[in-house]
Amino acid sequence: MFDAGGVRVRQTLTGNPQRNPDETEMCDGPGTPQDRCRQNYGKLAVTATRAPDGTVHVMVVNRSPVAGDAVDTRILLRGFTGNGRAQVRTVAPERFSSANTKENPNAVTMAQSCRSVGVDSFNAGVPPHSITLFTLPRQGNPGC
Repeated sequence: MFDAGGVRVRQTLTGNPQRNPDETEMCDGPGTPQDRCRQNYGKLAVTATRAPDGTVHVMVVNRSPVAGDAVDTRILLRGFTGNGRAQVRTVAPERFSSANTKENPNAVTMAQSCRSVGVDSFNAGVPPHSITLFTLPRQGNPGC
């Protein structure tokens, strides 16, 4: 996404579902600012870039550690007309605490797929504790 040599484009996130952690959740490390551990936060974080060839990359992070916190979202691409296809790369481990280890080097992997999308918007489900990258070629450019 960032190696494509593009520029970050303005993005707006509306209706971001809020996460309201209980007092002990994710606050057990030494030096953790306890007051911040109890603050609500938006489940989704989003950024987007446009490559020199016009391809748009949209990265959506679902920051919720809870297994049932998938988020259905709508991505609207103002000022962009795609070719109707998107390459989708997702890292969505089984648990928030999952990690690749020497004993289990493939606990966390990336899934890749290609899907149809609208030329200027589409709906997507974002799994809990995941990172999803949508690569959207502009109209006239080959896609996946």
